[in-house]
Amino acid sequence: MHTTDFHYLPSSQNSQIFIAHYAPLEQSEAVGASQAVIFVPPFAEEMNRSKRMYVLCARLLADAGIHSLCFDFSGTGDSSGEWGDFDYADWKNNLIDVFQFAKKITSNISLVTLRDSALISLNLIKRADIQIDKCVLWDPIDNGDALIRQLVRMKIASAMASDLKKITTKEVLESIEQSGFLEVGGYYVSADLIDQIKVEKISDSIEDVLALTEMHWMTTGKSNSNSAVIPICLSKLNLTDVMLKKLTMHTVNDVKFWMQQEVTISPLLLRETKQVFVS
Repeated sequence: MHTTDFHYLPSSQNSQIFIAHYAPLEQSEAVGASQAVIFVPPFAEEMNRSKRMYVLCARLLADAGIHSLCFDFSGTGDSSGEWGDFDYADWKNNLIDVFQFAKKITSNISLVTLRDSALISLNLIKRADIQIDKCVLWDPIDNGDALIRQLVRMKIASAMASDLKKITTKEVLESIEQSGFLEVGGYYVSADLIDQIKVEKISDSIEDVLALTEMHWMTTGKSNSNSAVIPICLSKLNLTDVMLKKLTMHTVNDVKFWMQQEVTISPLLLRETKQVFVS
């Protein structure tokens, strides 16, 4: 059992960060010492598609004795401000603010991320003043450029569906240069934000992170194999045996919920994530 409390946390960006705190009614022996897990939201429409899974996972962990925190970045969801008023640097600072909020609950803090929110989260872990116990990555994006390419493809598909007119990647990029933004799915992504996202890479952070934190990389999708392999973006790095011992790869034979148009649940992913935190 758990309780649910809602907070508006003043941020360093002069906005109010909405936080839903799912608090256990009692400590579970299976969990041991007090823990808190922060669920870091992904970008734009994937944020909306992940809310149900995040809440379900938060409740699942809270019922098992773990404090769980779901929040919205400034200018998104139930947090104050407007989309477009904040950038990647602001959202990184939002996560620091939420971390400081969690520290008032316990010093044993972990993260759950989806897609591009892994990029923001790994930047947090690298900080000398931040200590993260575990980091669970749901289908992480290797680099920010991949996210931008995805948005461009979505723009092309949307144009074809609405106007029956084929546009090219070159035309989309030229439009961004001329207008200063990319409009896709009702979100206006500024050229400055695009430039900030494009330079983010997991490979730039992973060695520092694995020296500090236990990481669980979870890849979903229908597969006949239960074996998990290290992704290409990591296999090219010179990871030591000590680092590799802190990295656990999970292949979860479940639907990629964040790709579905309708709200979709991935129960096996929920179960796999719970097992990371509950012995």
